[in-house]
Amino acid sequence: MREAVAVRRVEHRGQTLVYLSLFDDELDPRLEEFLMFTPGEGWSEANLAGAALCLEPTDAVIIAGRDEDILVARGGACNFPLYWKVIAGSTVVTTALPIDGERRLSIAGLIDSVAVVSVTYQNEPNLSRHAPLNGWFRCRRGTVSRFSASAGCLSERPIDLADSAEDKHGRDQLIGAIRLALDKFGRRQQGRPRALVELSGGIDSTLAAIAVRSHGVELHGISIHFPYYEFRFEDNIQLAVAKSLGVVRTRRDGSSVFPYAPPDWWPRLDEPATCIIAIKRDLMMARLASGEGIDRVLVGQGGDQVFSEDMLQPVPGPMPLARGAFSAAGWGRVESARALMERFPRYLRRSTLTYLHDARLDVAFKEYVGAITRSPFCDIDMARCGMFWARLSARDGVIEGKRILAEAFAKELPGVVTGRRAKVSWDGICARSYAQHADSIIDEIERVSAPLEHIGLNARWLVRRVRELARWEKTTFGQDDKEVFAAYALATWLHSWGVERVRDCGWGD
Repeated sequence: MREAVAVRRVEHRGQTLVYLSLFDDELDPRLEEFLMFTPGEGWSEANLAGAALCLEPTDAVIIAGRDEDILVARGGACNFPLYWKVIAGSTVVTTALPIDGERRLSIAGLIDSVAVVSVTYQNEPNLSRHAPLNGWFRCRRGTVSRFSASAGCLSERPIDLADSAEDKHGRDQLIGAIRLALDKFGRRQQGRPRALVELSGGIDSTLAAIAVRSHGVELHGISIHFPYYEFRFEDNIQLAVAKSLGVVRTRRDGSSVFPYAPPDWWPRLDEPATCIIAIKRDLMMARLASGEGIDRVLVGQGGDQVFSEDMLQPVPGPMPLARGAFSAAGWGRVESARALMERFPRYLRRSTLTYLHDARLDVAFKEYVGAITRSPFCDIDMARCGMFWARLSARDGVIEGKRILAEAFAKELPGVVTGRRAKVSWDGICARSYAQHADSIIDEIERVSAPLEHIGLNARWLVRRVRELARWEKTTFGQDDKEVFAAYALATWLHSWGVERVRDCGWGD
């Protein structure tokens, strides 16, 4: 296990239970609450699947069974990797792939990291087991898996909040539950004297700030300002929120940390991650926190997914990718990967929480600067409230989005937050980022063009598309550029591991 992942081992009813989380200071209460759902007869795949409905979505549990089987429950929003392999008759489960030691990459695993951009909200290629290292496989998020020492993965069960008992209470009870969930989040942060909070002016990050401030945590705010016409109201909203909360605010120019802005440090991630396009922005915030002696960055990520969207509905199905982005062999591989993803519709349910924000940089930042992001909307209590809200909305036939949050915290939320219009579209920022950083994107692609071609991508097509994006010919984020940001994630990942030529490593599949 990597040091950044906190671990607790307990012996219970003749079985060993290992609880994993990135949040060291919250580990013991998280474990204690999970153990409240311990079955009387001991752990089995079936009763772990039931208890996993109460597992924190960012965490994981590994249980050594009485019959030498291993059970693994990995939360839908788990922010650290978990892989497995059968070695010498034993199933090994790890939070770090031995890429440098084995140096044999999986073409199937890497093409999956590209194909995943065809699936809305699926950040990690969770619908596939292939890992980027040949012979290794991923433990799916939002899943209880059972492994045998000789055969590997025997079965999988989704952890789906839609399977939880339906709450028959009404709106007032839901408001009370939301307030309790946010207060619990705030209490879990009170062991630290200070925290950095992202002051976007949105309701979600503002609630995160309100929660910890009410428990005595001093806050330092960070706001990203964009000097463009469509953002002309944002700075005043962010300033008003800071004043309302009594928070000192650092204001940074967003144009200096555009998507694709090359950083001065690249992490060695276990697998390609599209969130890497925002690394300079996220690294700036993590370093600001670390420089202030702060180890926690509060954000509102996940709030849209839990309350604005209907948790009873699936995310949109896979969309086609551009044929020209791939070689003939690569196109066959990526279409096969996409077809495989469509075979697991249950993992496309919002109620599995696998669609929440991509937090795979959290491990790297914790290891590098010691700071980590934390959102109340990735907590199981808040996710349950989101499910309660979806069911209540369906029963009443009215979709109100985050109105329930504004109602629950009407006294605490500043008027500029509850009265603001919808946030500005990010398409303009993404278009400007391509115009500003096209050369560095192309450099990353061309630096590893030989391995990219070997995997099955068409580097010349990708370069041509980047230049089209830089000329603002195609600017709809996630529609015109999905192949580019998937290829960029793969290119920077290969570069970080020193794979710039085909012969720099071995290849599997």
